[in-house]
Amino acid sequence: MFGSPATAPHITAALVRRTGARAVTHDYRLAPEHPFPAAIDDGVAAYRDLLEQDVPAERIMPAGDSAGGGLSVMAAPPLRVASIPGENAPPAGRGRPTSRAARA
Repeated sequence: MFGSPATAPHITAALVRRTGARAVTHDYRLAPEHPFPAAIDDGVAAYRDLLEQDVPAERIMPAGDSAGGGLSVMAAPPLRVASIPGENAPPAGRGRPTSRAARA
């Protein structure tokens, strides 16, 4: 496997160790089999799934490396347009905690 949660457990573990946060990883559909915006839709679905599990929006911090980092950024506008909780929060360092966590 290349570019999936299974290939980068050391990155996730380092993030957990350094922040004390809990991490949730997910796979997302890849092009060309699943064209744009399939991966973004999957990122939005993962965020919504955490909300449905009663994880407070202020404790969710999308993150990733490489394409996953881009996906975490690209999922923000659709969440904002849909008025999903937490996406209208001020930037970190402006009245909100700078580290956020989601339970596994």
